[in-house]
Amino acid sequence: SKEVFFTECTEFGSEPFYEGDFRWAMENLVFGTTQNHASTILEWNLVLDANHGPKLSGGCTNCLGLLNLNDAKTDFWKSPAYYAFGHVSKFVQYDATRVGTVVSGNKAPASLAFVNPDNTGVVILHNDSRRSTSVSVDMFGMICSNMEIGGMTVLSLVYDGTEVVKWETNYRNGNDIGTSFLQNKGVLASCVST
Repeated sequence: SKEVFFTECTEFGSEPFYEGDFRWAMENLVFGTTQNHASTILEWNLVLDANHGPKLSGGCTNCLGLLNLNDAKTDFWKSPAYYAFGHVSKFVQYDATRVGTVVSGNKAPASLAFVNPDNTGVVILHNDSRRSTSVSVDMFGMICSNMEIGGMTVLSLVYDGTEVVKWETNYRNGNDIGTSFLQNKGVLASCVST
């Protein structure tokens, strides 16, 4: 079988942290590629300056890097894709296996699940609605019931065999992604072994 590599991705724009950009990165780069069996997602630009360069003649005039320098090249800001990839890169290990998920609820969010080589499990949930929803997640022999996921929020649930830890990013207030990025919300008490 052949592996799928999703390469040469980039975002466009000039302002960081748009709600739509983060949502797009989660839906298309993180969820879309992974659900279509990609084993790699590669952003085209790691770092770009305030003029969206360096670039080839005739190239993209408003591409963003994962990191973007200010005019003086003394500081930088992180693009929405940087934060979207963080939910995968922080918890999903090299050689992890993507597995199915069972997420139920009135408006169940998009979900991805992985088993890492060290047997920890990761479930990533993306509620792109502006409204909160209550869901139940059946993962790796644990059921987490009546779990609230806020509107425009990404949750990463990490199961180590004994407990589930919840990490959250809420992107409803565009410029606050950096301060709400991967906040540790603690151990979920509503999870029980099956």
